[in-house]
Amino acid sequence: MISVTNVSAQNRRPQERRMAPDSTQIIKMVDNLAKELSLTDTQKAKIKELHLAQMEEMKANMESGKNDREKMREEMEESRKELQEKVMELLTNEQKEKYTKLMEQRQNQRPPRPQR
Repeated sequence: MISVTNVSAQNRRPQERRMAPDSTQIIKMVDNLAKELSLTDTQKAKIKELHLAQMEEMKANMESGKNDREKMREEMEESRKELQEKVMELLTNEQKEKYTKLMEQRQNQRPPRPQR
């Protein structure tokens, strides 16, 4: 009698780290947001600029490596909140309502973070 055992641990890829979005992803995201909120060209350009600036800030923080993980997570969360506030300042009241709903939906779609 022959026994066959599948060792799946060898087939698994190491868990990839989630990196900050690159400029291509940001452009796509802002384009989608522009469609969903009916942004003007000026709003779209300013929002894209805000997101790109945040991306550079996040990259610099990650590359510096001097922050511990928890502190970096807190800084990124604070940066995200600041970005949302700045975006809200650019929107009309109707767009603000839509944006708030979109952000809530996206937040609810994220899987819970694993405990470490």
